Amino acid sequence: MDRRYSLSERTIEIGFVVIVSLFFFRGSALADPFPMNPPRDLIIEPLTQTFPNLELRGYLINESDILLHNTGDAPLGGGRHLHIKQNFQRIEWLGELRYKYYFSPTLTLIGQLDYLYDSSFDWQRGALGKGEGTERELEYFHSFRRWFREGYFLWSKGDWEFRIGKQQIVWGKATDIGHFVDQLHGYDFRELHDTAVDDTELTRRTAWMADISYYLADTFLGDVEFELIWMPDYEESLYAPAPYLQSPAFIFRNSYKNLRFFKTDKPSASFKNHEWGARVSTFTEGGWDLGLYFLYIWEKTPYNFIKGIDTAALGRGEPWIIIEPKPVRMTMLGATGEKITHMLGKDWTLRGELAYFLNRYRSTRTEQPSARDIAAGFLAPGKDGYTKRNEMRWALNAETTFKPPLVKGPADWLITTWVAVYNYFGYDNDQTELGKTLDKWQTYGIVSISKSFWNDRATFSCAVGYNDGGSWRFAGPKMNYEITNTFNVDIGYTGYAGNNDDVWGWGDRNFDEIQLEFTYTF
Repeated sequence: MDRRYSLSERTIEIGFVVIVSLFFFRGSALADPFPMNPPRDLIIEPLTQTFPNLELRGYLINESDILLHNTGDAPLGGGRHLHIKQNFQRIEWLGELRYKYYFSPTLTLIGQLDYLYDSSFDWQRGALGKGEGTERELEYFHSFRRWFREGYFLWSKGDWEFRIGKQQIVWGKATDIGHFVDQLHGYDFRELHDTAVDDTELTRRTAWMADISYYLADTFLGDVEFELIWMPDYEESLYAPAPYLQSPAFIFRNSYKNLRFFKTDKPSASFKNHEWGARVSTFTEGGWDLGLYFLYIWEKTPYNFIKGIDTAALGRGEPWIIIEPKPVRMTMLGATGEKITHMLGKDWTLRGELAYFLNRYRSTRTEQPSARDIAAGFLAPGKDGYTKRNEMRWALNAETTFKPPLVKGPADWLITTWVAVYNYFGYDNDQTELGKTLDKWQTYGIVSISKSFWNDRATFSCAVGYNDGGSWRFAGPKMNYEITNTFNVDIGYTGYAGNNDDVWGWGDRNFDEIQLEFTYTF
């Protein structure tokens, strides 16, 4: 039998054992049958007793994402099938230590150290190889900038707060469906398709910055907060390299096979290249939580500008389009709103978010090499693959509780709905993305439900996403169970369905997986 199918069957067996174990531990968990916590008893508590101003908390996490199909499939948009024997998307071992040290009532040092080892590379060395780039970017957090995740000073005095150091700033309300005003940081896209909310705290790339805020109470607008961010540190998003199944070079290999890349140059450290952000938020007497945002930053993914054509390489069947990846500036204006209200006999949380991008680079057909360009052997001046366009993204959310039909108990199931719309201005049926024409309007929707059981030790959740291209994403069913006060287990399913020319639809044969996660807290 093909090993990938035996692995899938074994995954189902493991999941069954885990679920049965949850019921076995249901009664004993309340009494915490494993009260011993050696890391805390032997290391953490002696340190915090010796240094009373020190707080320490840590985690040991294992997450295994087991692929259910492992077909490799044809590239996005169709083409030659390429099989990759990759059974695990990842087998991550993460050690995390969070710390706080109170120098005074107004000055605190806050930080986080992470160490990650992804054993899927060693497990699947024949499929993935063990090249320097793969190991450096994905297998280990062995560099200082990766394992030193956060470390900043927080100074607070009256209505002022000042943070300086390596940190992450999270803006916005629409974290369940995508990134709208939350654009300040790059991400670690080791799983290109998976931007799950519970992962973004770990995958968001932190940066060195200064953040100052001022709180003003009881104004005619309500309570108002002003925030200014200065970021001299540029951290771009990381993508998986080939031959990783999740790498853009594999998914979009129809396009990548003709490209010859120059080295990417990062922005220099000069003051003119620094990044800036500003926020004004208010909580009104009417119960509205409102925010306005401004960002002038670098795009976190360099754009692949076309620099020339090599007709000799084309004749030899080699990559012939010369590409120079370059970071470009982004200007964003944003707004958010949130209100808790009562209607239809229920309490509701309503949220909205809008992000408007000025002169963002977008790929268009008219900027791609034409047959005349290829025959001439050069591109017309300014024909680099991109045109500047304005772009708007907005999302609306409603959240309340309900009780499913035929289910006993109170109406304490949580249901959340999101609708998101992307709109491109200056559109002329020429904009392209992922190798196909991009619609002027793009719409996404998500419906999710969750429910806590057994004194909130167990949580069930399930979410379904849909895009107007006719493709689906299923995040769940998923079960989280707190076996003891220090040990949690998660088991869940992620699946996809739809058209082969869409990332979600293409994922039906490549991204479906079972996720097992074990967390030990100390």
